[in-house]
Amino acid sequence: MATPTFQKGDPVALKESPEVVEGKVVALWKGNFYRVAWESGLSYQGKTTIVSGNVIRRKAAPERAAGPEVTEVAGA
Repeated sequence: MATPTFQKGDPVALKESPEVVEGKVVALWKGNFYRVAWESGLSYQGKTTIVSGNVIRRKAAPERAAGPEVTEVAGA
């Protein structure tokens, strides 16, 4: 299995954390290491750390709400 690679700006999350820890890749380091600015997580929020690509995963895109898509507003 190939290790995933991340680009600057990719939203990521810690793989095996008991809490939701999400952030963005802010820099690429040597090998499979990345500098991540964390946006959530009790111990991580507001901090920037260097992590291995093995402990982070790509954050899933937010799901859209089910139902019809509104493309125009009535009476506008």
